[in-house]
Amino acid sequence: MPEDQPEETSLIPDSVYAELAIEVVKLHRDTTLGFALALGQRVVDKLYGGDLAAWRAKGQKDGSLRRLSEEIEKLGQVISASTLQQAVATLDVEKRVGVTARPQLTYTHVRAVLGLPVDQQEALLGKAEAKDWDSTRMKKEAAALRKKLVKHPAGRKPQPVSLRTISAFQRTLDDKTAFADLEKLAKLSEKTRAQARATLEAMVARCQELLATLAG
Repeated sequence: MPEDQPEETSLIPDSVYAELAIEVVKLHRDTTLGFALALGQRVVDKLYGGDLAAWRAKGQKDGSLRRLSEEIEKLGQVISASTLQQAVATLDVEKRVGVTARPQLTYTHVRAVLGLPVDQQEALLGKAEAKDWDSTRMKKEAAALRKKLVKHPAGRKPQPVSLRTISAFQRTLDDKTAFADLEKLAKLSEKTRAQARATLEAMVARCQELLATLAG
């Protein structure tokens, strides 16, 4: 067929294209959402004893998903820890909201609400279903809600700066490498050791002040 000659499609009714397009969209939805749910279920079963509550309790500090991602990469596939996290979070939404029974909602709709408070997730998905939002509108609405929550966090008072500093101390203490190579301190110049001692003495004095304040 010459390149400038239009392809023959008139023999196929428009209704066939319309029906096939719907089927393709549904297949894509079922495939992407189904994969996320199947992946999330396997991760929860193997790493969290089948208990989503155990996954929630471990939070962002859990290194299990990063460890799994590293093992997957050894097999020549790349599935990041964040992708694994999203899969488990999608399963969590499914258990609460029943996304698979709501054909208007896709994996993209679910992914848009991940990380939002539970009540906000359910409310936003409900609006998306009722108003037949496409994925672009869903992402826009979720982004607007996140921005609003950052500006006006519900029920949370800002922490004192001093408390955040204490938390930073704790993170340093928890880091096993933070005070490595102590024997090398003795080899430093007298000037450097004097500066370090002065810093530590100032920190001790400030810590004593913090302790006195916390003791009331």
